[in-house]
Amino acid sequence: MTRSISIAVVGLLLLGCAVGAVAQEPSGWQSPGSWQVLPLDYQAAPPARVNAPLLPTQDALPQTTTPYGTIERLPPVQSYWENPLVTPTSSAVPMAPIDAPPPAAAEQPESLASSQKEGEANKEVDLEEQLDIEGDRLPLMFESVVIERAPWYDLDIPWLDPWEGNFEMGLDGSSGNSNTFNIRLGAEAKRKTKRHRLSLDLDYHKNTNDSIETANRLYFEGRYERLSQRTPWTWFLQQTTDYDEFQPWDVRVVASTGLGYRFLDDEITTLTTRFGGGFSQDVGGPDQDCVPEMNYGIEYEHQMTKRQKIGASVEYFPKVTCFDDFRLVSKADWEVLLDEEMNLSLKVSAIDRYNQPNPGGKLNDVDYSIVLLWSF
Repeated sequence: MTRSISIAVVGLLLLGCAVGAVAQEPSGWQSPGSWQVLPLDYQAAPPARVNAPLLPTQDALPQTTTPYGTIERLPPVQSYWENPLVTPTSSAVPMAPIDAPPPAAAEQPESLASSQKEGEANKEVDLEEQLDIEGDRLPLMFESVVIERAPWYDLDIPWLDPWEGNFEMGLDGSSGNSNTFNIRLGAEAKRKTKRHRLSLDLDYHKNTNDSIETANRLYFEGRYERLSQRTPWTWFLQQTTDYDEFQPWDVRVVASTGLGYRFLDDEITTLTTRFGGGFSQDVGGPDQDCVPEMNYGIEYEHQMTKRQKIGASVEYFPKVTCFDDFRLVSKADWEVLLDEEMNLSLKVSAIDRYNQPNPGGKLNDVDYSIVLLWSF
């Protein structure tokens, strides 16, 4: 009996020693009966600072002394087996003291350190120079916009944007033994879009000798063309009015229509042929009947250089009932740009009008001139 009691006491002592050893384990392990199941949104308390004093409201937890300092243990958050999303962590993680000085930076060679300092200094200088240059450019940009103005002769009218043309003028005269005065005025305008092209031309000249008129003529020509983007063919409508005091008739009116074909049509060269039909009528002449006639013509323009341009055209108007009766109008001109800023040019032109027959007048009339052009 006494021996059995002694064996039981020894067993209890051994069991108590084992439980005490487990209780003093640094991992902070507790018996399964003390584990608690916490919700998934539970947030564990932040890890305690090393060597930080406990606040009065905090519970004193067992501490473990390590070579790096004293580590405060945290209570277990949740059992790994009860919540697989939470993994067990060890609270006895060696940590360096907060008050410990930061690790010393690796020493660099003096040459490398000096080169880095020079590079940083050069970057600062380049940045300052760039800012100075941009600062100098900015006022100049605004000054050019404010100061630069269009000249008085520049027609900045919105509805004239697709139009281009020119005004021409020429004068000459003499006084003394003979008194002469010659004046020539003209205007030309063109408007071209993707589907339309309109051209207008007006010329007037008057000559006097000893107060006696020797020439007084006004000539107007207008042509409208319907263009196509898919084919070089065009449709045109043309009208001319010719007033001349020194012809057997006072006014001649011509109207015609037909088709045209563009062999060349770009910014440098244009070559167009036309054929159709119409009528002509003389007003104030011996024959004032309306005469049906055909119309065959060709027109050529070429930009030779940036400052020179040439042009020529020929139109043939035979009478439908008799091809021996016809009119032939030929033109040629040459333009030279004198002043690009003012759009001032010099124009040399000639026009020949041949009428067969022309009762009471000469068959051929030639006009030539040298005038100044102002383009817009």
